[in-house]
Amino acid sequence: MSGKKRRLGKGLDALIPKSDEGVISDQITSEKEKVISDKVIKEQMITDKLESETKSVTSESQAKEEVISEKEKLVSDQIISETKTIETLISDKLKVDERVLEKAIEEGKKNPRVVVWSPKSSIVLRILKKTIPEFSISKEASELLEEAIKKKYPEIWKLVEETISE
Repeated sequence: MSGKKRRLGKGLDALIPKSDEGVISDQITSEKEKVISDKVIKEQMITDKLESETKSVTSESQAKEEVISEKEKLVSDQIISETKTIETLISDKLKVDERVLEKAIEEGKKNPRVVVWSPKSSIVLRILKKTIPEFSISKEASELLEEAIKKKYPEIWKLVEETISE
């Protein structure tokens, strides 16, 4: 045999390591895989934790929104209830909203004058003015008008009196 080493063949040489290089290479690969595996596990734990925190925040946010929605509904129901209370004070013929009442009171206080077109009433009041000393057409018309309105619309009259006295 000359100076050549005898080899087992291409296929068999690949199977038998020439030195410890193959073992060391396998160990390095195994360690790299373990480090990578540890990183993947840590990242998965962090992802899971973030997801649970996100779910928690989301559920808290939804709970807050539900509470706010419930409060808004209660306030709305209360306003509707108050409006209905005023409406039930008034007969079935007429419903008065609280805002309408407030606006009418404001305007009535600012300008309490009522103008009436009634030739017959005007004639009667003028005859009384000319025949009764110190007779006031305005005072008499006011008393008669108030009495008639109070009689025809007692619920509204009572509501106005209560609101004005507050």
